[in-house]
Amino acid sequence: MPASALEIQIPADLSFSAVLRNIAHDLFRKAGFSEAWCGRLKLVADELFMNAVKYGSSPAGGKVTVRF
Repeated sequence: MPASALEIQIPADLSFSAVLRNIAHDLFRKAGFSEAWCGRLKLVADELFMNAVKYGSSPAGGKVTVRF
Protein backbone atom coordinates (compact mmCIF):
# COMPACT_ATOMS: atom_id res chain seq x y z
CA MET A 1 0.00 0.00 0.00
CA PRO A 2 1.43 3.42 -0.95
CA ALA A 3 2.45 5.69 1.90
CA SER A 4 -0.24 8.20 0.91
CA ALA A 5 -3.02 5.57 1.11
CA LEU A 6 -5.32 5.17 4.09
CA GLU A 7 -6.88 1.86 5.05
CA ILE A 8 -9.64 1.50 7.63
CA GLN A 9 -11.71 -1.44 8.75
CA ILE A 10 -15.35 -0.84 9.57
CA PRO A 11 -17.70 -3.39 11.12
CA ALA A 12 -19.94 -4.92 8.44
CA ASP A 13 -23.01 -3.19 9.79
CA LEU A 14 -25.12 -0.69 7.86
CA SER A 15 -25.38 1.52 10.94
CA PHE A 16 -21.76 2.56 10.21
CA SER A 17 -22.72 3.97 6.81
CA ALA A 18 -22.94 7.55 8.11
CA VAL A 19 -19.49 7.23 9.71
CA LEU A 20 -18.01 6.16 6.39
CA ARG A 21 -19.74 9.03 4.54
CA ASN A 22 -18.29 11.56 6.99
CA ILE A 23 -14.78 10.10 6.75
CA ALA A 24 -14.94 9.95 2.95
CA HIS A 25 -16.20 13.53 2.64
CA ASP A 26 -13.44 14.86 4.89
CA LEU A 27 -10.74 12.91 3.06
CA PHE A 28 -11.89 14.01 -0.37
CA ARG A 29 -12.10 17.63 0.79
CA LYS A 30 -8.57 17.48 2.20
CA ALA A 31 -7.39 15.92 -1.07
CA GLY A 32 -8.55 19.07 -2.85
CA PHE A 33 -11.77 17.97 -4.55
CA SER A 34 -14.50 20.56 -5.03
CA GLU A 35 -17.50 20.37 -2.71
CA ALA A 36 -19.64 18.99 -5.56
CA TRP A 37 -17.16 16.18 -6.24
CA CYS A 38 -16.78 15.47 -2.51
CA GLY A 39 -20.52 14.85 -2.37
CA ARG A 40 -20.48 12.58 -5.41
CA LEU A 41 -17.47 10.56 -4.27
CA LYS A 42 -18.90 10.27 -0.76
CA LEU A 43 -22.02 8.65 -2.21
CA VAL A 44 -19.90 6.26 -4.29
CA ALA A 45 -17.94 5.20 -1.20
CA ASP A 46 -21.16 4.74 0.74
CA GLU A 47 -22.76 2.64 -2.01
CA LEU A 48 -19.66 0.42 -2.21
CA PHE A 49 -19.71 -0.04 1.57
CA MET A 50 -23.42 -0.91 1.62
CA ASN A 51 -22.96 -3.43 -1.21
CA ALA A 52 -20.01 -5.02 0.61
CA VAL A 53 -22.12 -5.40 3.75
CA LYS A 54 -25.20 -6.65 1.91
CA TYR A 55 -23.55 -9.02 -0.57
CA GLY A 56 -20.07 -9.71 0.78
CA SER A 57 -20.34 -10.22 4.52
CA SER A 58 -21.56 -13.14 6.55
CA PRO A 59 -24.71 -12.92 8.67
CA ALA A 60 -22.48 -13.04 11.75
CA GLY A 61 -20.89 -9.77 10.71
CA GLY A 62 -17.26 -9.21 9.97
CA LYS A 63 -15.35 -6.19 8.76
CA VAL A 64 -15.19 -4.22 5.56
CA THR A 65 -11.78 -2.89 4.58
CA VAL A 66 -11.87 0.50 2.86
CA ARG A 67 -8.82 2.00 1.16
CA PHE A 68 -8.55 5.63 0.10
